[in-house]
Amino acid sequence: MTSIIQIEEDILKTIKELEDIKIEITNLNQELKLIQELISTVNQNDIISKDKMLEIGIDPTQIYSPTILKLKLRGIQNTKKTRLNELQIGHNKNKQLINHLTKCPICQGKGTTTKTSYDRNDNRITPTTKTETCPTCQGKGQLNINSQILELLKKIK
Repeated sequence: MTSIIQIEEDILKTIKELEDIKIEITNLNQELKLIQELISTVNQNDIISKDKMLEIGIDPTQIYSPTILKLKLRGIQNTKKTRLNELQIGHNKNKQLINHLTKCPICQGKGTTTKTSYDRNDNRITPTTKTETCPTCQGKGQLNINSQILELLKKIK
């Protein structure tokens, strides 16, 4: 069985990954907003500044027709949307991983355990099921994790 220290280290690593993903998602959303604004600018037959072209990775020394510029912008937009989707999937997987890591392995997060015993009476076997508070997590359903880590977990949920 994995030690609580190893689980806490895994949680901290996953929290860091979540924070990095969140920053990248924010940046991508800003870039996508800018690209959409630039597409609108081209649609209105206005000129895009060289700074804006550099910002999104288009060579400002080249001369582009409006159609080619729109195609380049749409290509960049699609690439960034694909990356955004990948990040969102990774973000969700990391959140699921944290839920899995913090869940009590004995009761599977239920907080209770079920024990079945068998009584033998009059040539009959009768099963008796008894539900008890989980002795590992004391009914919380989660492992007893460092309070600082718990505070970090509250911030990301």
